[in-house]
Amino acid sequence: AEYFTPEELIGRKALVLVNLAPRELKGIVSQGMILMAEDASGKLLLLGPNGTTNNGAIVGSCEERIGSSFVFARFTLLW
Repeated sequence: AEYFTPEELIGRKALVLVNLAPRELKGIVSQGMILMAEDASGKLLLLGPNGTTNNGAIVGSCEERIGSSFVFARFTLLW
């Protein structure tokens, strides 16, 4: 891997977008995407829970703000 070795990812939790249409990337069929962010220096960081959570926990994504309230879409954390 260009940014993380498999050993660096063992035991870590990350947000993964799944059920995408299969696409071949670098000779491997992919059906998902690990969500990451880039810091100011260009370093990639895994996005994941900020604390203890179970696999399959519901994760929210803010879709819109109405006054002082937020409307969330729901999706599931699989790993």
